[in-house]
Amino acid sequence: MYGQIKVGKVSTINPALAAVRVTFPDADDLVSPEMPLLVSPGAYAVPEVGASVLCLLFGGGAGICLGSYYTDLAPPPNVITARSGTWFPDGSYVYYDKTIGELKIKAASKVRIEGDLVVTGTISHGGLIP
Repeated sequence: MYGQIKVGKVSTINPALAAVRVTFPDADDLVSPEMPLLVSPGAYAVPEVGASVLCLLFGGGAGICLGSYYTDLAPPPNVITARSGTWFPDGSYVYYDKTIGELKIKAASKVRIEGDLVVTGTISHGGLIP
């Protein structure tokens, strides 16, 4: 089973190390040792337990989890190709729409900004009257 690319399901996560253990159904549900996740520098995203993932396994049981992917049971968000961003299970999102040059942010509850806020354009509001 080593020295190859395998598909499996996340069985446990270690958020502090951004690592996972993966079960491989095609190998009698063998569970991997803890594997680090492949990430972009500065990014942090850990797949949920049960997520389908692709892993690169090396000799001696070592490996790396290359990441999760969309399936029929876990489809991609309903997005337009001109949008790039992150959509969360609670309905929150942050994305950029390159066709109109707009960054959109929606929070299921609050948006918290720490630090100074400088606005150089017009502020529009909806709902509450200042």
